[in-house]
Amino acid sequence: MTKKQKRYAEYKAYPHGWYHLVTDKTRWLFHTREDFVYGMNTIALCALLYPVRIVRFELMGNHIHIILEGTGAACLKVFFFIRKRLGVADLDFKLVPIRDTEHLANSIVYTDRNPYETDLNVLPWGYPWGTGDLGFRMQSPGGVRADSLPKAYLRRILHSDVDIPGEYRIDTNLGMILPVSYVDTAFFERLFGTASFYMTRLVKALEEFLHIADEVGEPLTFSTAEVDALIEDQLQRIYEGRRFRFLQRWEKEKLVQTLANQYRIPPATLAERLDLPVYIVGQMIRSKRNR
Repeated sequence: MTKKQKRYAEYKAYPHGWYHLVTDKTRWLFHTREDFVYGMNTIALCALLYPVRIVRFELMGNHIHIILEGTGAACLKVFFFIRKRLGVADLDFKLVPIRDTEHLANSIVYTDRNPYETDLNVLPWGYPWGTGDLGFRMQSPGGVRADSLPKAYLRRILHSDVDIPGEYRIDTNLGMILPVSYVDTAFFERLFGTASFYMTRLVKALEEFLHIADEVGEPLTFSTAEVDALIEDQLQRIYEGRRFRFLQRWEKEKLVQTLANQYRIPPATLAERLDLPVYIVGQMIRSKRNR
């Protein structure tokens, strides 16, 4: 049995619970709008065919994130179905068990944040290939009911003979089942309570994002605004609100090392946000004074 087969056997034995399923990034999965529509309909079919509850997902060009509830065996079937539909035989994935409600909330926010991390001009509710626009009435249901459309049309757009519930909403411009049809938006709203609390988590749970990035094995990039927020948080919590320029040399080194090592912010970004030459930032990072 290979390492991958052993890992899949472990996944299959996982008990019923919440999981973060993320595929690897070794290839591009979606190139065109038609590819993304096909992917969206694939997730819809997963919700119909397998005993899982999907609360959030995002399709990125080279990987997929899904937050779902079910057994490990059911999650494994979802992945195998996606892999078969996409025609990528060597596609791999990770299945991360979600420990508790706090971990679930952070995993959802991390998933919603993916489009923003890829393109800082795109907020979650402006990205069409996922669920970032669902919840707290961020977008109306839209589309038309499936039972108002010919079954032959539904089979054609889905590339499948699976029967679609009549209440499902279809975007006839794209030929796509809308996620509002099968994603548990009510659970999402109960979990976060209010739109403002969700938005606060979306922009402030930066340390939690790092932990989740480690769990799923992918890098994390912060925007300049988020880097500024991290710097300000450190100055307020650790340095009594003093401005960076008023810190002693050893304090500046300690702060730069924290930002570079703990938050993995590149030296060039730190140099820009702290108004320092890059070589000085490099010296601070390498300094052994605070180790």
